Amino acid sequence: LISIQCDIEGRQVDCLDHKLNLKAMADAIDDKTKIVFICNPNNPTSTYVGINEFAAFLDAIPEKVLVVVDEAYYEYVTAGDYPQTIELRRKHPALVTLRTFSKIHALAGLRIGYTVADKQVVQVLHKMRQPFNVNRLAHAGALAALNHRDNIQASIDEVIRERELLRRVIIDAGWECPPSQTNFLYVIPTNYTGDAAEPFLNRGVIIRNMASFGAEGNIFRLTVGMPEENQRFIAALDEILAKSS
Repeated sequence: LISIQCDIEGRQVDCLDHKLNLKAMADAIDDKTKIVFICNPNNPTSTYVGINEFAAFLDAIPEKVLVVVDEAYYEYVTAGDYPQTIELRRKHPALVTLRTFSKIHALAGLRIGYTVADKQVVQVLHKMRQPFNVNRLAHAGALAALNHRDNIQASIDEVIRERELLRRVIIDAGWECPPSQTNFLYVIPTNYTGDAAEPFLNRGVIIRNMASFGAEGNIFRLTVGMPEENQRFIAALDEILAKSS
């Protein structure tokens, strides 16, 4: 879509073991490359790239290339080697950090987030954005979220606790599930044929098939919900596996 509308070439680099392949991304850069987009933690695979890999990537690419890092799931990260891009900007001014109020602050419907970037980048963004790109309700919601940002840890802890519970259940069931640094899981049903989404939907559980992201088979994304919702998924999983066996 970007290539058609803006007359530019977009290059897609496949993941490696469900993680972004930064070496392959660096190898795909040439003298025409202007921007590299990195989603870390990655959507939809839930995985992340660590500081060593990320730093090596930054050292390997031309300084003129903007590296835009989407950190929508930043608050759910527990990995100690996760790269802190805002701090890294001191050495790499071409780094652009994107964060959002949509996830941990539950303001997805208001469509508001923020960018941390070099002044020159911000000036260009101001030239391109719509005149009233954020409405007053979104402003109020974001300010309220900032004033209560010290109160979100309980929600983060609950999501992480439920995330790990769901992952253990999925793995114990014989399915694959990479370690997650987000508020969702990337589930790979093994030794399971047929549509995975429909049996869950019939039991009142909505999961998202990842075929539209290029995933093969029945791979799906599972959002971590409230404890009672997660228990409903577990019960549905037990029924589906019992029936398939």
